[in-house]
Amino acid sequence: MPNIFAIKAEQRTETGKIASKKLKHQGLIPAVIYGPGKEPKAIAVDFALIAKRHKQGRFYTQLCEIELGNKKIQVIPRDLYRHPVTDNVEHVDFYELDAKIRVKIKAQIVAQNESKCKGVKLGGVLSHNIRRIELLCFPKDIISEISVDVEKLNIGESIHISDLNLPKGVEVKVNENLSIFTISGRTPEEESDEATDEDAASKVEVITESKKE
Repeated sequence: MPNIFAIKAEQRTETGKIASKKLKHQGLIPAVIYGPGKEPKAIAVDFALIAKRHKQGRFYTQLCEIELGNKKIQVIPRDLYRHPVTDNVEHVDFYELDAKIRVKIKAQIVAQNESKCKGVKLGGVLSHNIRRIELLCFPKDIISEISVDVEKLNIGESIHISDLNLPKGVEVKVNENLSIFTISGRTPEEESDEATDEDAASKVEVITESKKE
């Protein structure tokens, strides 16, 4: 079960710019809870709490529990809106979860043992082609990131989505043939062959020039 982020909220009875300004003076921002077959709930949440959590990253895969009156509602953040000038958080949309219904999320893909990567040590370049991936899972199976070990990856090799070791209950929603990591460059054998070819070519050139003399 993923870590749960607790949020205290209060019901909103007013909407619009004037109501939003009133909330701002109280250190709050407007938010909405919605979900399949659910009546949208207009709420207000603590601005500083949301801004801080968003800054920490992995915000859209964070399982949250909103305390609204005597109810506790499990949600995940779906959208966050910022002021075009100040960049301050102004509004948040939360998606209400149902334990029996799978939900789409986007998890980050991170490389492990990049400094130990075989291909990089041989002079290759590690390309990180896909950084976020869409998944389908039940709320209890939500993950925020997928770690991929690239230590044994050699020049000319790739790690594809189909190679991922996903937790039970988590399904990929994109083409599994796409490459996540690729090592580009030439192997020592290829460089050696090229050096041999260049050496042979230079000898032919010298012989040709000698004949002309």
